[in-house]
Amino acid sequence: MFTNLFKHYVEKGVIADNQGSLYAGKLYESCTKCGECWAGLEDRRAEWNKMQIPYVGAKYLGEAHRVLVVGLNLNEFGGLFSLIDLAMNAQFALMNHWQKIRFGKTYKEYRGSIFWHRVALYSAIILSDREQYSLANDVLTDFESLAAAMEKIAFVEAVKCSPWDPNTESQPTSTMKANCMDTFLIKEIEELNPDTLLVMGKDTLLLPASSAVRGTASSVSGNIDFMSIDIAGKNRRLFKVTHPTARGGNSTDIPLEFRNFLAQMRR
Repeated sequence: MFTNLFKHYVEKGVIADNQGSLYAGKLYESCTKCGECWAGLEDRRAEWNKMQIPYVGAKYLGEAHRVLVVGLNLNEFGGLFSLIDLAMNAQFALMNHWQKIRFGKTYKEYRGSIFWHRVALYSAIILSDREQYSLANDVLTDFESLAAAMEKIAFVEAVKCSPWDPNTESQPTSTMKANCMDTFLIKEIEELNPDTLLVMGKDTLLLPASSAVRGTASSVSGNIDFMSIDIAGKNRRLFKVTHPTARGGNSTDIPLEFRNFLAQMRR
């Protein structure tokens, strides 16, 4: 899996070997699509724009039902092993019963993010629905199960670039979304071979035209959308859930909504 991904990343110009160690170049200089993605954005370049290899939990490849979580992009962060670092920090935080994670910053510097808590929570709900996992009724505080769920999933960012912008939290452009899907994400999905894609954010993905949609549904309150989709050579389930930082996205009602939605789909 990683051998094929490394070959692909080298082909696309985003990683290399300096005969000592593997390193990632600056995406706005090295990526084969950098001219399109960064046109007119020269003043938004920043050192953190570097390729990230997927986080793959220790038990992911052995799961009977694989869940790949897709985020939008990193906010002013990056580097070859950055996703692995973030996911491992998140797992440790969950193990210590922290819902909001500050990643080493003080409360005054950063009040913390529930993003990774929700990544683990929604993933655990999906795995539980597939009868591969056991969750307590109070899923928000079942921290032991959420920490363990991190070992069962994989995680990638839909867009690898994070343009500097203090007003938009490094939101990528539509060109970046389209190019990253075609250039990187399709290959990552193919190699990671998930059964279910859990997409954090309703507008995170720009799906390629070749991805035929076979069926759609939405939860009662509209926080979760479902589609059965042909993508990266296989039919897969895809769930889009309201992003935790979006308006209403941190609601504690969404986990129950997700559980009920999955139960309805089984009937």
